[in-house]
Amino acid sequence: MVRCMCPFCYIGKHNFEQVLEKLPFKNEIEVEWKSFQLDLTLDAASTLYNIDNC
Repeated sequence: MVRCMCPFCYIGKHNFEQVLEKLPFKNEIEVEWKSFQLDLTLDAASTLYNIDNC
């Protein structure tokens, strides 16, 4: 599961997955998600977007 705090990350992942599905070699692609914390002052209780249900 990938969780994003940024709505633009949510949109980007959704668009990426739609394009990936159209590729004839999609089963040969392995995606490795990396996290990056932009704002060190945010805590875990901040709003998160669960983007697995796009």
